[in-house]
Amino acid sequence: MAVFSPNLDNRIELALANDHKVHEIDWTDVDEPRLLNKYSLLPDSLVIQLFLNERFLFVRSSASDGTANYNYTWVFTRGDRTFSRAFAIMSHGSSNTFIDVNEERTYMIVINDQAIANYAFDDPSFTLQFDQN
Repeated sequence: MAVFSPNLDNRIELALANDHKVHEIDWTDVDEPRLLNKYSLLPDSLVIQLFLNERFLFVRSSASDGTANYNYTWVFTRGDRTFSRAFAIMSHGSSNTFIDVNEERTYMIVINDQAIANYAFDDPSFTLQFDQN
């Protein structure tokens, strides 16, 4: 489970994992929680860690196809609900992986038995807009 509140007062959002799906819930009104988004991962995924901030949902998961194990961190732009639309996907060579996120500045550290790495998720330097004419 991950919890996000920008002001710790009048807005509370949760991310909860179930099988290969993650549910993002607005729990500001505790009597009437509201489903905001449902994210899907690879089939047979096991969610290991969740982090949530204003812009992103971070999901560390593992999956197996019967012959190999896959360990990934998925970074979803909030609202982009399928793994094919993930903002970033990081493959980890080991299941002994831990991630931590500075939720205010959107930095992530990845620690495993192979390396320690830092990542920053910044706004794009430029964007392309295509004219429909």
